[in-house]
Amino acid sequence: MIQNLPNETVYLIMKYLDIPDVGRLMRACKSFYELASQDYLWLVLQKYRFGSSSPPQHDDSEESVLTTFKRMSSLKRASIDIGTAWGDTAQYFEKVPLEPGSARFIRHLIEVWWLQMDGEFLAVPRGYYRPVWRLKLDTNYPAAYAGLTFKVHVADDIANQTHPSSVSECTADASIETFNRRGWFECVGPVIDVGASWAPRMLCGSPRESSWDDGSPAFLKVSFMMYEHQTFKRGLWIDCFELRKVANPGNEDRPDQLIMRIPPTNRPPGNQQSPATDSIVSRFRNLLGSFIGI
Repeated sequence: MIQNLPNETVYLIMKYLDIPDVGRLMRACKSFYELASQDYLWLVLQKYRFGSSSPPQHDDSEESVLTTFKRMSSLKRASIDIGTAWGDTAQYFEKVPLEPGSARFIRHLIEVWWLQMDGEFLAVPRGYYRPVWRLKLDTNYPAAYAGLTFKVHVADDIANQTHPSSVSECTADASIETFNRRGWFECVGPVIDVGASWAPRMLCGSPRESSWDDGSPAFLKVSFMMYEHQTFKRGLWIDCFELRKVANPGNEDRPDQLIMRIPPTNRPPGNQQSPATDSIVSRFRNLLGSFIGI
């Protein structure tokens, strides 16, 4: 039955799958592999997830549609791509390589009083996440960063309506100064619920609707901020901000508190176990049944 469907219908169904499931579906048979390799699918997914809020594509004409989609869907933001509310000039911030000769650049705070960096992720899939800032304090300037505050909130992408149960705000205490000679460290915020425990919308309903009364959309906007406005600051290195998926919040160490930790040199890989191919095909069939009302 699936083989007899028009390609356009298959694409409309595939857009409801998670991205890893699209990859697994490609391994089910040659037909799915060929369909998922077409740019049209990723344009459909891009429109479904980002709507009219899609960030502009790079001017690089060599960037494929799939590469553009991956970049837009990334839940990791380099510091040079995070906005600053004030002082975004070479006098206060400098752009430097992560390591000598590295092609990856980061921000180095030279000096500033009003520190505020903020940004947002569009079309974040429903789930639980840990917000993480990767920072380093300059050993030449062990400035006091107690009071540095990290805030994250989840909002509807259309109406910019913040869900009351999904605002996380925490402040570093004086112990942050103990990291000034330890190299890079992570400020890991409390687990945040991005629509995971809220009533979902119907499968074929519009994911772009903005009312919370009928359940959350399939994808939401997550805004993040790091700020401190009370003291003079200098010598802070900012690598990136990211949202890390949490499989089971109940198994997390101190899920409701800010954690400062030294990242492992080699982070253990996540659970790479893939569900059986037949289960992915079964899920596709279920989506098909919901789509055509059977």
